[in-house]
Amino acid sequence: MMTALAAPVSAWAGGVPVIDGANLTEKTIRKEKTNDIEKVDKDRHSINTSVTCSMFRPGRKDDPVAAANANPEIAGLVKRVAREEGVDENLFMALVYQESRFNPCAKSEAGAIGLSQLMPGTAGDLGVNPYNIEQNLRGG
Repeated sequence: MMTALAAPVSAWAGGVPVIDGANLTEKTIRKEKTNDIEKVDKDRHSINTSVTCSMFRPGRKDDPVAAANANPEIAGLVKRVAREEGVDENLFMALVYQESRFNPCAKSEAGAIGLSQLMPGTAGDLGVNPYNIEQNLRGG
């Protein structure tokens, strides 16, 4: 009789038998940590986007050389990615100028994003993050 009284009472949680609340507590803690990580990722994305956007300096209207000179960090990255991907640097610089005027935060009315003006579906197909400046260029 003593053994029966000392045994823990079983319960059901989400269709799974639970001996005590430890499993539920662990699941709750895991969910809270996941939510915390997702919030940090969103904050990091927001910070990175702000920093990236703050890099951009508009050049003179209709002057690709002035736009590149006004944005040396971006122009340098465009050239490096072109070299690494085996694309002519001048051609890729012209593409980026035409698509975004070297503005990493450019967004078209159609929804194209960033320097290379990647559509979200295309970015997904290529496995790149269109909001990441280097991945956006590699997708382009």
